[in-house]
Amino acid sequence: MTHPTRPSRLAATLAFAIFSLLSVLGASTVLSASPPTVARGILLQPINVWVLPRFVVEQTAFVDVTTLWAVRNEDNGPVRVDITYRNTIGDEIGTDNFLLAERQTMTRSMRDLDGFPGPTGFVDGSIWFRARRTANLAAEDGRISIDSFTVDASSDFANGGTVHKLSESCRNWSARFLNFGSGPTSIDVLTEALGSTFAPVTLTVYLYEQDGTFITVFEVFSDHDAFTIDLAAHTNKSFGVAELDFGDGRWGVVSSRHSAFGRFSVGHEAYCADQ
Repeated sequence: MTHPTRPSRLAATLAFAIFSLLSVLGASTVLSASPPTVARGILLQPINVWVLPRFVVEQTAFVDVTTLWAVRNEDNGPVRVDITYRNTIGDEIGTDNFLLAERQTMTRSMRDLDGFPGPTGFVDGSIWFRARRTANLAAEDGRISIDSFTVDASSDFANGGTVHKLSESCRNWSARFLNFGSGPTSIDVLTEALGSTFAPVTLTVYLYEQDGTFITVFEVFSDHDAFTIDLAAHTNKSFGVAELDFGDGRWGVVSSRHSAFGRFSVGHEAYCADQ
């Protein structure tokens, strides 16, 4: 998959947008009317780690939000699950581990964990899961399945989350978007860099209508590993596709979700577009 050749960059038309519903700020620069040709990346294969790009816990006098997850042992014997919670800049802020018997499922609500949501009443970031067979913790990865969703009890609302294998990390992603109702599509991003677990990222986003017509291209600059893009800041089209390029030496995982009127929630599986 390639993009049409982009003409010379226009004089800066700068638009700052709040990309994260969780108070993570990002700045975006609207680029020229046609995107460049993109050299596709290589699908990387790290160890068997699962990641949830976005979690949030908020407990205040007026807000009651928590993220719940469940891990099930799909192996033929017991497995040990190790979990690392990271904030949006990649710092470790908590760990957890437990043993699962064959076919056993463990669930957690993060507001019930020690230290969450912390003194400010709010915390967000990513969750990293790893499972190993207890017979050989040093060598063999165990098989697990994971699901997650966020519950906003203060608004009687819930929104699902997508968990990815880290081996599914890609440079290029494609995700559908929906912009209607009271809430646009949000794209959750978790990024990593070659040789580094933390570095500023410039993410290029191309937007297309459903018939393939090009809409616009913009860049997201972030010094956070985990952040959220609000597409309503960049298009008023109701339906379409967002293509995301992490650039050379970077890769990540992407999830897309839409909510409207505080009543409806739709999750879209993003597609790895690497060759």
